[in-house]
Amino acid sequence: MLSACGAKGNGQGSVGTESSFLKPTGAFLVLAGPFNQVSFEAQPVGTRSATQSVALQNDGSVPLTLGGLSVTGSQAHDFVLGPSTCSGTTLAPGGRCSVDVAFEPAGAGVRAATLEVPNDAAGNTHEIPLIGRGSTGTAFTPMAGPIDPRHGFPAWYQDASGTRLEPCLESASLCPNALPDLLEPPSVTRAFVNFPEEAAYWSAEAEIRPTNRIRARLILALEGGFGGAGQVAIGEQIVFGRVRLRLEGVSPSVPYTFTHPFGTSTVSADASGKIDWTEDIGCGGSPCDFRQAVKSQVLQRFLRWDPAFAPQAPPGYLGDPSVAHRIVGSPAGHDFFRVEGAGVGGSGVFTIETNLFELAGKLLP
Repeated sequence: MLSACGAKGNGQGSVGTESSFLKPTGAFLVLAGPFNQVSFEAQPVGTRSATQSVALQNDGSVPLTLGGLSVTGSQAHDFVLGPSTCSGTTLAPGGRCSVDVAFEPAGAGVRAATLEVPNDAAGNTHEIPLIGRGSTGTAFTPMAGPIDPRHGFPAWYQDASGTRLEPCLESASLCPNALPDLLEPPSVTRAFVNFPEEAAYWSAEAEIRPTNRIRARLILALEGGFGGAGQVAIGEQIVFGRVRLRLEGVSPSVPYTFTHPFGTSTVSADASGKIDWTEDIGCGGSPCDFRQAVKSQVLQRFLRWDPAFAPQAPPGYLGDPSVAHRIVGSPAGHDFFRVEGAGVGGSGVFTIETNLFELAGKLLP
């Protein structure tokens, strides 16, 4: 029998317990939780929700083998599968795996599909309903602004809350990558080049070091750069949204769960005890369609310093990348970074967490 052990991520739904398939040899794939579907709250059309991590467990007495997971149905493209430790996995009795699911509605109203989980329980495929609602209400639409002719990048990006940010370039202390010459305007033209190889519209990083050996990092960004050789060049401008999860010094081949402002993901460490998982959404080469980056999770809402805690963000900026500070704005209700798993904080410690982020973003005047 196939059963889900829960859906975590944005707190917007969970997975039910009723559906099951009996394998004559005694393997049961279990879906646990109070409901029988994965549900998402209203999501602005064309934007991606925080992820939900759906856990599956073999509650039987013999191994159970899973096939490749997929989403089916006429609205299958409205649901996006993320990292998974389930596809092609054999679960020992009591063993678990997980798959991340996000909702990206292409239209308004109720959207539905099915998560198919093939398994060898008498040749059955377990079906998990996926449901969400596309919204065209008062929410803003993430978008890219017009091209700035001085440097060839969009003049601004707007998130789903209506906040617009321009490239952070004109402060050596408040921008991760400032202009090479702060006394000159930004420029990528044949006549004059004054631009860094990378330029952030927005970035946020958090780090946890529970021991000298273990290090966990979360890297979030809406970043501009250059394709090709990665050097400043006319026509090579690219922009992408990034979510990167890193962990080192932990147990090899063990799954760890990351909870961050844009969702929850479970990823297994490699044979050396490291995790380096990255989701980049945007264009990787020229010519760039700068609109692709608005589908990144980070465009749901640009995080900013929490104004309830001193010091306040510098005028015109969302934060200061040289100061670790509490943040607000998580669309998933996670204004923190947490990692869970065996020994992640040292012997016998299964959870590490921080609510301090180094954050940068320059508001459009």
